[in-house]
Amino acid sequence: MQVGVLKIKLFIPYSQSLKDKRRVVQSVTTRIRNKYNVSITCVEEGKWQIAQLCIAYTSGSHGRVKDVLHHIADFVSRERLDVEVVDHDVQIFTLGDGEDWS
Repeated sequence: MQVGVLKIKLFIPYSQSLKDKRRVVQSVTTRIRNKYNVSITCVEEGKWQIAQLCIAYTSGSHGRVKDVLHHIADFVSRERLDVEVVDHDVQIFTLGDGEDWS
């Protein structure tokens, strides 16, 4: 099984408060979850205009995991004009070689 983790750092230039930031982050995370069926969380940054999302995806195929996570980073860059992707990083791990985990 392949497990991929995408970390995306977002800059939200029009955010003037924590409430603004949470509204934008909620919108982004909902759209990503609905489109790609991934697990996603926001790692809180202390600043109103910075957010870091951590996204996890699993598959039997390394290539599939890599493609999906890169598509998500591209999706946020293209579709969300109210946020800027400052940085992103993809890491993929292989878990198990068929051994029994029970």
